Amino acid sequence: MAQARRLAAHLRSAACASRDLAWTLQTGREAMAHRLAIRFTDLPELVRRLDEFVAGGTPADSWTGVVDPRKAPAAGPLPADPAAYAEAWTSGRQVDWQALHQGARCRRLSLPGYPFDGERVWLAAADAEPAALAAPAGADGLLLTTQWEPAESTPNTPLPGRTAVLAAPGTEGLATRLAATLPGAEVLTPDQLATDTRSDRFDAVIDLAGCADPDEPADHSRLTTWVSWLQRAMDRSQRDLTALLVSRGTVAGLGGAARAGLYRMLQSEYRHVRSRQVEMGDATDEQLCRWVADELRAGDSPARIAYRDGVRHQARLAEPATGPRHEPRFPEGHALWVTGGTRGVGLLTARHSVARHGVRKLVLTGREALPPRAEWSAHIAADTALGRKLRPLAELADQGVELRVLSVALDDKAATAAALAEAKSQLGPIGGVIHGAGFSDAENPAFVRKPRSGIERVIGPKIFGLDTLVECFRHEPLALFVLYSSVSAVVPALAVGQSDYAMANAYLDAVAEARPYGLPLVSVQWPSWKDTGMGQARSAAYQASGLAALTDEQGLDLLERALASGARVVLPAVVLPGADWHPERLTDRRLSPDPGRRPDPGRRPAPDAIAPAPQAATPPDALRKAVDAVASWLLDQIATELRFDRARLAGDVPLQDYGIESIMISQLMQTLGKQLDVSIDPSALYENPSVDEFAAYLAEEHPQELAAAFGEDPADTPAFTWAEPAPAAVGAAPVTA
Repeated sequence: MAQARRLAAHLRSAACASRDLAWTLQTGREAMAHRLAIRFTDLPELVRRLDEFVAGGTPADSWTGVVDPRKAPAAGPLPADPAAYAEAWTSGRQVDWQALHQGARCRRLSLPGYPFDGERVWLAAADAEPAALAAPAGADGLLLTTQWEPAESTPNTPLPGRTAVLAAPGTEGLATRLAATLPGAEVLTPDQLATDTRSDRFDAVIDLAGCADPDEPADHSRLTTWVSWLQRAMDRSQRDLTALLVSRGTVAGLGGAARAGLYRMLQSEYRHVRSRQVEMGDATDEQLCRWVADELRAGDSPARIAYRDGVRHQARLAEPATGPRHEPRFPEGHALWVTGGTRGVGLLTARHSVARHGVRKLVLTGREALPPRAEWSAHIAADTALGRKLRPLAELADQGVELRVLSVALDDKAATAAALAEAKSQLGPIGGVIHGAGFSDAENPAFVRKPRSGIERVIGPKIFGLDTLVECFRHEPLALFVLYSSVSAVVPALAVGQSDYAMANAYLDAVAEARPYGLPLVSVQWPSWKDTGMGQARSAAYQASGLAALTDEQGLDLLERALASGARVVLPAVVLPGADWHPERLTDRRLSPDPGRRPDPGRRPAPDAIAPAPQAATPPDALRKAVDAVASWLLDQIATELRFDRARLAGDVPLQDYGIESIMISQLMQTLGKQLDVSIDPSALYENPSVDEFAAYLAEEHPQELAAAFGEDPADTPAFTWAEPAPAAVGAAPVTA
């Protein structure tokens, strides 16, 4: 009664949509034992009926009931009638409110909580309700797309002294003209990049890969040649560097698209770099030269700029305007092809497609070849790692799904075409593709330290794999072609440490925007998943973003909404409870952490999780020598990285005081962790910021490993040099997914 009175009082001055109000009351709170349901058409009618109920009457179209919350609610299908739902809910049955709304987009509202007359009631439902009602917009999930806002910039820096203009095939004339307008500019062709050993002489890089003819097929064979050259330019230079990727044309050339993600994020990883992608539209050569000079002198640091009708704009993330929904419908009798489909989010999506869309034919591809179907039951019965991987696949087959599981090299067009032809002969036409294959490299976070082989492994399934899929499936009757991209492609601060992964996923987004051959491409820029996938992100930057990790249920619901939205590229998001949510800031160079929120670096493993068996104590003298040795080793590496005189470094000074990039510290921790064969707590350097403190921490947490790796004899100290990027590359290694 009191709650009905409070709600009526609140609604007298409220302005909200009836559907949003109903949705909030249905799903935004834990249901209590005493229940009231009212059917209404507008707010005044609802207020009148609430007033009548408070006065002791029985309003029209109202239902009441008292249920025992300790009993499991009965479930079952209901007719699409609000009265049926109201009667079922007040009688204690379980109802699916989302089905009643038939996919309509609703948002949560802030409404009065339950009145407990100031007395604290220790019930889970009572605790959960205020948190649900106070949740920010987006707690139920929302969709974000890239939108453009004017971004006037006043040039306030001088033009660089020496500029490298990187010419792509077909842009040589433009490169020469641009170089003539800039002081100390040189034009470098792809062949020259492979042999240039003095890339550190430049203050700026202007990459014209995005100005190549968009009608020409994208040539990615020299991607790693360009990457290696840029790595050397950044690593060896002692000066600030500005790096711009310039695109021209109504649709940016897809050759430049393979580089866009890197140019957007480099300035977030390195303080001495300013980098961005600049889209010039249909600019003339004269306009392009003038705008490039303006960008070189600009004082701001957006990740992505576009000139539209001569006006400078910057990319921002925001919720798109509400439009008609286009519910995905999978054609009956057709097969769904899922790359990366034998595990993780790819497999989760395949199972969801069977349950939600009635898909009865599946082709799942993965990295490793699986045993013949006749051998699956033995592996499953043995409960081996392989058996556990096979179990969900066998469950699909047991449901009557016609299943084909393949291992095919995604960058091998002939092999993929042959696999497609065989699958069609067995299953019939392919009605949809979900490209979920991917790989990330956590061992080499720093861009300038990423080896060529690692970069090839990361970009292979995304860039080369997508090119293969587009060519092989271009003539198929596809109802959908979904690409699983990443938030790292659009949020630069979350790409730090994942430069190659950001580059690969930004390419997926660009191809989805271009929709070659009219294919129904949609790219979904997934944030972190909590239950499935590559693991939940816990970094300070991720928490500062305000993005929550998705549960499987949230992710699949957002997938349906993304596919129905009509957007070609979309970021599904759930907002972290209590976050200061500003999606327009996600494209900023840095994400400022909420001062009231501490980073969650992940819990440190319990002692018995680290050392399940007793270990012999390390002799104190040996441990002291190992501490001295690892401290000296760390200072040697830092001096090498900073090109400092080793004598200028002291073990009691916080590393950040020397100006070392945090990404290089992360790289050093990865290397040291491999040397000790342990997992180093990510928070260790924040809590022990100097070399001496960190060495003492290692002695406390990993004494035996430290003594083994940095033994008593100084000659036993492991040698280490930073890995230098290879000077050139021909192409990508074979990748399967």
